[in-house]
Amino acid sequence: MEDKNELLLIGTVTSDIVLRTSAKGTPWLSFNINTDCNGSKHSNNVMAFKERATDLSKLIRKGDKIKVLANVGVSKNPKTQIWNTNIVVFKYELCPNDPGNTPIQKKMETPEEAKAEVPSEESLPF
Repeated sequence: MEDKNELLLIGTVTSDIVLRTSAKGTPWLSFNINTDCNGSKHSNNVMAFKERATDLSKLIRKGDKIKVLANVGVSKNPKTQIWNTNIVVFKYELCPNDPGNTPIQKKMETPEEAKAEVPSEESLPF
């Protein structure tokens, strides 16, 4: 069995979805997912890059329920010198909010292929 560093979140999108472009032209977005596990509520900041970011910006809205499989890592902000946890989406599925909303699943590459998209400090616009 190989080592993995993955996180599964199922929750509600609680921020507006705004597709941005880095200085190098890479599409990216960041949004919050609120989760409630055994009475413990958490707000999780999630990022997506390239095609995933573009697709998510068209599919999800504030208030939508979503399932996200992500790689987890840390990086140090060069401006503030603060360490941040990075949750980077590599697979997702929209969950139905009502009977008329059917689930949408977007098949993505394997986690190994997605690791190449984890941002370097130089590629982030902040």
